[in-house]
Amino acid sequence: MRGELNGRASTVFNAPTRDAVYSLDYDSAKLANLSVEGKSLSKQSFCITPKIKEVDQFVSLNSDLEVIEGHPEVCFKFLNESKIVQSKKSSKVGIEERLSILENYNQKAPDLYRKILAQTLRKNVQRDDIVDAICLAVTLELASDGLSYLTDENPRDEKGINIKIGYVDPYSF
Repeated sequence: MRGELNGRASTVFNAPTRDAVYSLDYDSAKLANLSVEGKSLSKQSFCITPKIKEVDQFVSLNSDLEVIEGHPEVCFKFLNESKIVQSKKSSKVGIEERLSILENYNQKAPDLYRKILAQTLRKNVQRDDIVDAICLAVTLELASDGLSYLTDENPRDEKGINIKIGYVDPYSF
């Protein structure tokens, strides 16, 4: 997936392995990840393991449902005529640029951003995380016309769960 975001590949961090997700602390998660992937685990990846574990358990109990992963920067690329958004997503310019892209598909996106911004504390949610969430919501809104997927050489994990990143390419309709 990093190849889709040349020049912005650092926005994609490695997801922890399932063994790392179920580890009890950061040190054991790093070792678990290293033993499976041959790579350690960033603190950023470790910090989201509780949410990944929650989704993993949900999907395991509800095998009839398909959960499709989304990545905001990939979605922004395709919503932006397949051009990678080069601005830093946490900068004022980056937020404004991304809101402008979203407004092309949903005129209420900037107002929704401002409303959420006014109703939440920054310690609970960062500005760029709000924009990311709106991007995924707009992508889902457009998905009725069809999703496209990024996949790699491993189409399924060891539990048979599909591994793919969903996005919408409105210019392919």
